[in-house]
Amino acid sequence: MAGVAELVHRGDLDELVRAVDVAASRRDFDEVLALRRACLDAVEFSGRQLWGPAAYAAYRLVLEAPVELAVDTLLVAQDRHTLGPLTEVVAQHHAWTDLAGMLPPGPVSGTVAVERVLRGDDLGDDPRAETHHLDVPPRRVPWEGPAPVVEYRARDVLSPAPVPVPVGPAVDPGPPGPPIDDPELVQAWEVLVAPWATSPDGRVDVAVADGPAPAAVAHLAPGVRLRPVALPDVVALVTWAASSGGALQRRRGGAAGRSATWWALRVLVGHEPWSPPDELHDDLSDWSWYVFDGPSPAPRTDGDESAAQGGWSLRLAGQHPDGWSLAIDAHDPPPDDLVLPVAEDDDPVASVSATDDEDDLDPWAALDRAIRDVAEHDDEPASGPRQRQDDP
Repeated sequence: MAGVAELVHRGDLDELVRAVDVAASRRDFDEVLALRRACLDAVEFSGRQLWGPAAYAAYRLVLEAPVELAVDTLLVAQDRHTLGPLTEVVAQHHAWTDLAGMLPPGPVSGTVAVERVLRGDDLGDDPRAETHHLDVPPRRVPWEGPAPVVEYRARDVLSPAPVPVPVGPAVDPGPPGPPIDDPELVQAWEVLVAPWATSPDGRVDVAVADGPAPAAVAHLAPGVRLRPVALPDVVALVTWAASSGGALQRRRGGAAGRSATWWALRVLVGHEPWSPPDELHDDLSDWSWYVFDGPSPAPRTDGDESAAQGGWSLRLAGQHPDGWSLAIDAHDPPPDDLVLPVAEDDDPVASVSATDDEDDLDPWAALDRAIRDVAEHDDEPASGPRQRQDDP
């Protein structure tokens, strides 16, 4: 293999990525760091477009390097062109006790704290775990269910879809109920999987209707049967979906997915953004929840999020005891021509997933815009459980 200086001079992207792989496989992270700096210098001083290898080097450092170097890289690197947010990547192999003392207070530290909470840490008594910017608590609550599993690897990220367990007999389909016009509620649930809708064949449909759950589902998928599931399985499934990027977009990360899930649930029951978890659970426990089948392929459950078989799917309905319901039917199939490189074990070649339009499609920006829109839409603060539109 040619030297780093020659590879940079030639602008050889494939060989630079290969060099990062080889150095990382030897755990020579000083060499990975040097490769990253050489690529960044070339971008700045000669205009060579080597940001791809530089981003990949940063990703491998945050994922695999000792904690000091991983945090140093996290704090300076941009992650637009990595497989997912580096705040999630760094949390995979480093405990909060090792990270907290190196991260300055602020959103980055708080986001990493939430990622560690999703991996089992209880940070409720740690004042350094400031998670208020995401409106989620620094510990998991029992009704959230099992945290979605995610594993970053050199070439891909694995995130198997949770499989809800039915808790009762299936419910037969019914006719569509009178639609309820509630743009705030619809938007909160559309934002959960907004990146899916940016794919050529992706779609996100939400319906709110008067009547039981089949009345809302009939607006989206007529004739399908519903299977009742428990609230913890619902929260786990929604968090998994909201954390993903679908078929083509960059992964959002667990912290973003958890935040979007809590936001959607709070809007559903008419709570303020920082309502206590116990109060939120009290109102959610009145709901009945269902997943539904249909012609859309089910999400792949064996792990590889970058090569899903059948695509990404979220088909869910909730029913309020007052007799109205909400349903979401979202699906993002992989393109027919999606071909992912497969590397031989002795010939590592990395592939960094990215898109050209991430500034327009960034899910964090979509979530922020939605929250601002909803805040501007509300003339009065929410009080008590959400009521049907035709309620007095």
